Amino acid sequence: MDPALRDAIDGRTVQELTYGETVDCDLMLMLDVACLAHLPRYLPQITAARRGIVLRPGETVPQVDADLDLSGVLWLPTGDAAREVLADDPQKTVWRGDWREDGAGGNLSALQQLLDAPDRAGVVK
Repeated sequence: MDPALRDAIDGRTVQELTYGETVDCDLMLMLDVACLAHLPRYLPQITAARRGIVLRPGETVPQVDADLDLSGVLWLPTGDAAREVLADDPQKTVWRGDWREDGAGGNLSALQQLLDAPDRAGVVK
């Protein structure tokens, strides 16, 4: 685990989830697509109303276990190169804006779309 993330775990606002735990949430946002390629065998049960995954230039979408359901995920590209990777798969729902690494710009708009209605304006199927 990244040391900065481990340091952020305070048990209240940031918690480490382990196998056997169950979590329900409005939004699950994966900031590093590489996590999909290195999933542990046993995972906590997470039920999220909306899910988003950030994809950066140079990254690809890894092959994932058939049991991992990525349908309904809103993909958040950080630029044109990432958008081109996602354009090859018409099954993916892609946000039209650019996810900004510095948190500026449209990130709040993207998160609001994830929470409100990812199938409306602002996304491309």
